[in-house]
Amino acid sequence: MYVPHSSPKSSDPLRGFTEEEQEDTSANSKPSVPFVTVEDKTENGEVFGRRSPSLFFLSPRNLENHYGTLPQLIEKEIALNPGLYPAKSKYKITIHQFSLLANDVCYKNITSVDLHITVESEKPKKQILDFNYSDSLESRVTDCTFTLATAPAFVGWVIYLPYLSFRGNREDQLNQMGRIAVLTFFEKLRESFPKK
Repeated sequence: MYVPHSSPKSSDPLRGFTEEEQEDTSANSKPSVPFVTVEDKTENGEVFGRRSPSLFFLSPRNLENHYGTLPQLIEKEIALNPGLYPAKSKYKITIHQFSLLANDVCYKNITSVDLHITVESEKPKKQILDFNYSDSLESRVTDCTFTLATAPAFVGWVIYLPYLSFRGNREDQLNQMGRIAVLTFFEKLRESFPKK
């Protein structure tokens, strides 16, 4: 998951940077944001999402994000678009909770996101944003329907394919839910910074 951001100078309107700036978009890149400190108080910040399978027990349960952890995504967004975040003093962004989960229970898959972030200004020391976001989506894209669809029975494709094309696979659902939560946070963050 990356943070899509439209930029008039970008050849790719979803990325928010030009080819010249496209040095490294992976988790290894370290942007410099001198006026913002991001602190992660979640239990396992390296795990971006979690999957709870119903049948495929050997599939990975902890999912990483190629573009970095949530603190890295926040730092990159602010570093790439400093004009959108007009900071008059130093700020501390604290991630209290970030849960991105796909819970498969054979007959349904529940994808959910919970995000709680606070933002404080250092001088004067006060909280400017207390952001809480929660959402969930229920679909029939499950381990059981996938298994049924791969069986040599035509009925499996009739059951599975409509859900696959309409809702996307579980990774698509996790990406979209995480992206919407993070984009909503950035929108509220922009509104919270004092206007110049």
